[in-house]
Amino acid sequence: MGTLTPRVLRVLDRLFAPEARHQMVTRLEHECSAEALGCPDWTPPQMERLWFSIVKLVHANPGRIDQTFILARTDWRDLLMAAGFGEELDAHEKWWAKNAT
Repeated sequence: MGTLTPRVLRVLDRLFAPEARHQMVTRLEHECSAEALGCPDWTPPQMERLWFSIVKLVHANPGRIDQTFILARTDWRDLLMAAGFGEELDAHEKWWAKNAT
């Protein structure tokens, strides 16, 4: 099981109602840990770009939550592109700054 960073938890608090937040935390930790996504040597801060991608996509379209998690497990590079975080290495940082405050 992965350990989400305080920044991921903060943005989940801001964007999701408590029940949806709980579901997101559970799914991110169990389905999208570094090991589950094929990045076993990545630290939690390194995983934020992927986790923020999932959060952004699910927040934008809650009805596609299952598809978003499937995409993350299938090819996280496509996930980054779908979230708009694939071209710029710091795009997820800019998104976080806008959505966590």
